[in-house]
Amino acid sequence: MARSTFSLKLVIILGLLSGLAPFCTDLYLPALPAIEQQFNEDVLLFGFMLKSTMLVNLTLAASMFGIAWGQILMGYYSDVYGRKPVLFVSLIGFIAFSILCAWSESILMLVIWRFLQGIFAAGSIVVSRAMGFDMFKGPELLRFMATLTLVFGLAPVVSPLFGAFFLEALASHWRWLFVFLADLGILLFLLSFLLHETLPKESRVPSGLGHFVAQFFALFANKTFVRFLLINSFAFAMLFAYISASSFVFQNVYALDKTQYSYIFALNALGVMAVASSIAKLSNRFSTRAILRIGLLLCVLGALGVLAATLFAPSSLAALELPLFAVMAGFGAVASTSVTEGLGAISSGGGVASGFFGVVNFTFAGVVSPLVGIMGERSALPMALLMFVCSFIALLLFMRAQKA
Repeated sequence: MARSTFSLKLVIILGLLSGLAPFCTDLYLPALPAIEQQFNEDVLLFGFMLKSTMLVNLTLAASMFGIAWGQILMGYYSDVYGRKPVLFVSLIGFIAFSILCAWSESILMLVIWRFLQGIFAAGSIVVSRAMGFDMFKGPELLRFMATLTLVFGLAPVVSPLFGAFFLEALASHWRWLFVFLADLGILLFLLSFLLHETLPKESRVPSGLGHFVAQFFALFANKTFVRFLLINSFAFAMLFAYISASSFVFQNVYALDKTQYSYIFALNALGVMAVASSIAKLSNRFSTRAILRIGLLLCVLGALGVLAATLFAPSSLAALELPLFAVMAGFGAVASTSVTEGLGAISSGGGVASGFFGVVNFTFAGVVSPLVGIMGERSALPMALLMFVCSFIALLLFMRAQKA
C-alpha cells in the first residue's frame, strides 16, 4: 500500500514515536556523573571487576541492547499481528519499566530495568519505520526516512537540555527523569490511537519459528540489503561512541557544567538536523548513493579531526568541537540514505527488515558504549579512536557496495 504524500499528523506522530528510543537514551546523559556518585561502587561480575564509570555506561549499553533485540522481536510480531497492536503493547511495557528504573536501589538493578525498558522502547521506532515501508516507496520513502532522521536529531537537542534543566534549575533528583519518560510513554500511547493500521491482514505473514527463520535467511541472502545494513550500523556505532562518552568528556575533561554540556550536545545534534532537513531538496538533484557518499566522507574526515584534536590539542574545546560537528552533519546524510537503500532492496517483510536495522544498529552501539570508558572518565582518546574506526569501516563497505 503506497501513497504519494503524507499528512502532517502522520509525520508528527510517527516522528515522535521514532524519537522515543533516542530520547530514552539521551535524556539522562547529564545525570550520568550524578548516578555514578550516588552508587559509586565497583562490582565483581563473572570474574571481572567493573569500575563504577563502566557500570554507569553499562546502563546506557543495556538500554541500547534492549532497543536492539526488541526491534527484531517487535518487528516480527508487527508483520504477524499488524503495526498498531504491537505498538500499544510496547508502549505499555515502556511505561512500566520506566517507573521501575526510577525505583532502582542498586546500579545492577538499574542496568536490568534499562535493558527491559529498551526492549519495549524498540516497538515505537521499528513500527514507525515499518509503517513508512508500508506506505511509501522510492523518493517518498527517502523523504520519510529523512523526516525520522530529523526527529532523531531533534531528540538529542531537546532531551539533554531538558535533563539538565530538570537536574539544575528544578533541583530534581535523577530518578524523576525516568518518571518523565513514563509520562511521555503515556502521551504517545494516547496519540497512537490517531494512527491507522498500515498492514492489511492479507499482507501479514504467518506466525511460527520456521517462517521467521525463512525470512531471516532470505534477508541475509540479499547482499545489497546486508551491505547497507552494515554501513548504517557502523555509522550508528560511531554516533554512540560520541553519545556515550560525551557527558564525561565535556564535563570531566573540558570542565563544562551540565548546562554548558547540554548546549554543546544540542549544537552537535543541530548538525544532524540541518542535513536531514535538506535531504528532500538534495534528492531532487543527487542520487541517494551520491548523498550517502558525501555523508560518509564527512564522517571519516571529521572523525580524523576529532582524533587529531585529542592527540595534539587535548585542552582546546574548539579544536575538538569543529570536526565533531562535521561528523554529526555527515551522520545526518548517512542515516536516512543507508536505510532507504537497504529497505529499497526488499519487496516484503518490512517489519523484520526494519527490526534487523535496529538490532544490528543498537548491538554495535551497545558494544561500543562501555569501551569509551576503558581509560577512565578523564580521557577522550577511546571515543575518538572508535569514531574514526567505525566511520572508516562504513566508508570501506560503501566502496565495496559500489563495485558490486
